[in-house]
Amino acid sequence: MSADAVYEEQVKPRRGCCFYGCVTSLILGLLVVVGGYLGVRWFVNQQIVKYTDTQPMELPQVQIDEAEATAVRQRVDAFAKALEEGRPAEPLVLDGRQLNLLLAASKEWAPLRDHVYLDIEGDRIQGAVSLPLENIPHPWLQKHKGRYLNGSIELRVSLTNGVLVATIESLSVKGRKVPDAVLAELRKQNLARDFYASQEGVQLVQKLEAIRVEDGRLTIVPRQRP
Repeated sequence: MSADAVYEEQVKPRRGCCFYGCVTSLILGLLVVVGGYLGVRWFVNQQIVKYTDTQPMELPQVQIDEAEATAVRQRVDAFAKALEEGRPAEPLVLDGRQLNLLLAASKEWAPLRDHVYLDIEGDRIQGAVSLPLENIPHPWLQKHKGRYLNGSIELRVSLTNGVLVATIESLSVKGRKVPDAVLAELRKQNLARDFYASQEGVQLVQKLEAIRVEDGRLTIVPRQRP
């Protein structure tokens, strides 16, 4: 099995974890996608030293309360099960702390646990990332062991009229904002488009009425069955 395949197997959620396939996978996956995009299109042009570090960036620490983390995970799992079984469910509402608790408590995301921190500010999802280059699924970067992609990103994520959209609002690497030309190109892309490549992803979107990010909270609204 190739290094790319091994990494993808490590970070993808297990089948049946409905919520993680929809939200956690989307958010964390986008960070990896951005890292890979920058790596292939930008870093490889003799910019590795300029835009990466030899040390990981210190990320905010989340104080884990096991009881709280368990309660959040159970609430999410109950929501996912209701969707899978076609039963009515109340909207699922999560704030930034709860997203990080899910990340910390989920075996599915153990490979990224110490490399990503999430927050929600107003209507944007913010992520701080410190990824080892050898963990970014591209062979040109995997040979650069000991170097880290340290940066931050702001995303807008929504699901309206059956269309899942995720776009980049801002992006910085190693404390520097990326060039406007690069950011302009990235903003044109719907980074959630690959979500529709799997039948499971399409079926899940069909079960949701809306995904909204507002007032510092992520709200996932199930579609009400007649």
